[in-house]
Amino acid sequence: MRNFGLPRRALVVPDVRDEAHGDFPHFDTRPLDDLDRDANFRLLILAIIGVVTVASMLVVACSLVLARDDGRYANSALKQWFDGLASGKGPCCSFADGRKIEDVDWDTQRGPDGKVRYRVRLDSQWIVVADDAVVTEPNRFGPAVVWPYQADGRTQIRCFIPGAGT
Repeated sequence: MRNFGLPRRALVVPDVRDEAHGDFPHFDTRPLDDLDRDANFRLLILAIIGVVTVASMLVVACSLVLARDDGRYANSALKQWFDGLASGKGPCCSFADGRKIEDVDWDTQRGPDGKVRYRVRLDSQWIVVADDAVVTEPNRFGPAVVWPYQADGRTQIRCFIPGAGT
C-alpha cells in the first residue's frame, strides 16, 4: 500500500455529504493519534458526568435514610428503646426522626379485603399504614409515633407504633 505522503498512522474516513452530490469522496486524513485523543476526551467527559450523577443520587438517597438525631433526646430513658425500634421495613431510627401523633390523628379502618389497618393523618391527609410498617412491640412511650418520609413526591410511612392504649 502506498503512503501518498500521509502520516504513517492515518485513518481514511469518507465524507458522505460529498458523495450525495456525485463528487469523489473526500477523506479525513488526521493522524490516528488525534482521533484517539478526541475519543479519549469524550470518554473522559462521559465518565465524569456518570460519576457526578451517581454521587448525586447517593447523596440524596443517604439523606433520606440517615437519622438526624441532634441530641435533644440523648438523656431520655427511652432513647435506647426508640433507637432499637424496627418494623418490617427496617429500623425506625430514633425518636428525633419520628412524629408524635395525637389520638385524633390516627385510627383504624377496615379495608375492602376485610382486614383492619391503621391510618395516620399527616399534613391534613389520611395515609393508610402498610402492614409491614407497623411496629409490633408494646409502646413504652405512650402516644402513637409515626416515622414518615418522602418518595416520588408522596408521603410514605417507614414505621408506625400505635398509642399505648390500643
